[in-house]
Amino acid sequence: MDRNEMIRAVQDLRTYYERAIVGRTIVGKRIAVPQADGSEGYVLAYGPEGNEPLPTVINIHGGGYILYRPEYDDEFCEGMIDRIGTAIRVFSIGYRLAPEHRYPIPVDDAYAAVCWLFDHADELGIDVERVAISGHSAGATLATVMCLKSKAEQGPKFKCQVLDCGVYDIATSALDKPQPEGAISVEESAVYDESYVGDDKALAREPYCSPLYATAEQLRGLPPAMVITAELDSLAHEGVLYARNLAFADVEVEMDFYKNVGHVFSITSYEPPETPDQGRKQALVLEKMAAFLERLIPKRSPMACKAADGPVFRGIHPQPSWVSRPFQEMVEHDAILHVGLGVNGVQVLFDGGLGDVEVLGYLVIRFSA
Repeated sequence: MDRNEMIRAVQDLRTYYERAIVGRTIVGKRIAVPQADGSEGYVLAYGPEGNEPLPTVINIHGGGYILYRPEYDDEFCEGMIDRIGTAIRVFSIGYRLAPEHRYPIPVDDAYAAVCWLFDHADELGIDVERVAISGHSAGATLATVMCLKSKAEQGPKFKCQVLDCGVYDIATSALDKPQPEGAISVEESAVYDESYVGDDKALAREPYCSPLYATAEQLRGLPPAMVITAELDSLAHEGVLYARNLAFADVEVEMDFYKNVGHVFSITSYEPPETPDQGRKQALVLEKMAAFLERLIPKRSPMACKAADGPVFRGIHPQPSWVSRPFQEMVEHDAILHVGLGVNGVQVLFDGGLGDVEVLGYLVIRFSA
């Protein structure tokens, strides 16, 4: 479709999804921040009054780079304040949207907001030694890209990253990705991707656009990551691969895989639960996010990674044998209990039942049926 048709399609999607926050009272306090070009953007701030330095979570909203704004994550941000058992602050940042503002503008805007928050840490009450970054969908991509960009430019440092159903590979067509029942349609996914990068495949392979293409050296030294994936999400496979790449680069990774739920099921304004099981998993993933953040950001000392017994193989590994198999085969089993890092790459072994969590190298996989 041409650019005008693209913009009309995006406007239709924005009209449809805007209903999620119509009439909602927004808790976050709006603070003006500069965007990459000097124009005015904003963040929403949550947490105690005053400027006492506190652990801080920087959140980035999703929406396929074309939808939403920080207000959509209002309930999530307020919920993190309540769930984490220590006083914290949360700042939810915005960025200009495609197709009017294509890649790399959302990356540059998000980074400008992050740097502004760090530069104004004293007045905002941010403890710069205890800052986590999180995001959902495209926001998860931007969150891990903030870590990549900050490392490359020796910018702000993060204690950890929480990546909820991220988009790690825009270079691969939506037609070539898994399509479980209930996933976002290929047609809608194509609108997101084309709006962001057009048909420039070289651009789409840049690590700041598709982090799956980051090298081991680019990934090495990134903060510990929680990678959340969902069975009924066409992006689940690339989430598993990105978690693998992080682990091979010696980054501590916890990957949580949830059955029978869809893309960004954690956010009610994105994906309202339709069944009690979905509601249970939504509550569960939010509690796991909070536990992960609470474990890492209150600590000033470096995180001690838990290694497996026996040798840990690092560096560049061959493609794991299971990548060539349809991802659906993996999730038809009751549990993924063992993930091994070895000379032949990653091997995933299946077994029935739940309860075991294997820690091998720096990769932890938890499987929630």
